[in-house]
Amino acid sequence: MSFFKSLFGGNQTSQQNDQGQLENYFKELQKEVTNDLEQLYVDSLKDIKKAKPFFDLFKVTDFYFAGSIEGDVEKNEDGSVRSTENTKLSFNMFPIQGKPMCPFFTSKQKMQESLGKTAAPNYIQFKFKDFFHSKSKDTFIMNPGFVMVKVFPPETIRGILDDSLIKSMAPPIEKGTKLQIGIPKEVPEEFFKELVLYASKQEAIKEIYYALLIDSQHGQRIALAIKFDDVAEGTSVYFGDIQELVEKNDVGYGGFVDMAELKDSNQLAQGIKKAGERLY
Repeated sequence: MSFFKSLFGGNQTSQQNDQGQLENYFKELQKEVTNDLEQLYVDSLKDIKKAKPFFDLFKVTDFYFAGSIEGDVEKNEDGSVRSTENTKLSFNMFPIQGKPMCPFFTSKQKMQESLGKTAAPNYIQFKFKDFFHSKSKDTFIMNPGFVMVKVFPPETIRGILDDSLIKSMAPPIEKGTKLQIGIPKEVPEEFFKELVLYASKQEAIKEIYYALLIDSQHGQRIALAIKFDDVAEGTSVYFGDIQELVEKNDVGYGGFVDMAELKDSNQLAQGIKKAGERLY
């Protein structure tokens, strides 16, 4: 499973019996596409090679945020504005998934449909790279109320701004690539501690194995095989949460961590279990 797919939430699943649901999901997602960025978003969920073009466009795209501006702003050459250290931004925070989040939208139309036309005038329009700062502590949610929804915690925002997110995504292993699997000499202890703590709070996660994966294309990286109980919503939501832990910690080996669902049909996961060690 590619990290780019896991980044965008729990609708993409590796479970074979969910294939029909996945196809329906992409059909519904495609119906919501109204601009180039949204199309790249959909394409990127299907193909990790579209990740970089998506993020390049994402950083320079105008988004619509629920809130208002106080203080100074600076103008760009194209007439748009960017925030400064003296800019005071007042967000309309909403309780979503049990914690306050600030919604933003990929089009003005989506904002109006989600918040209602009466609330829509109270918005801020900024390019992503001009709006966010690496020290932001707020959590943002893109397009709430739509299929094309994604939560952006602070560490993901920082990763987009400094390009560390795209660098941390494990490249896909192409068919026919020669693999070697063994036990790493050094392990990312802090990451493993957080991973075990996370897994202990998830009833669906039953076992985790780790190993060092070496392939002829991309070198070496940590690999995880994760066994799940039956989960109706699919497994990708858990892979997404674990990816956020990867982004927060120094995992070594180029910052890559591969993840695979441990089941009989997944040969890579079976290899990790056989050649590696059990973590949880």
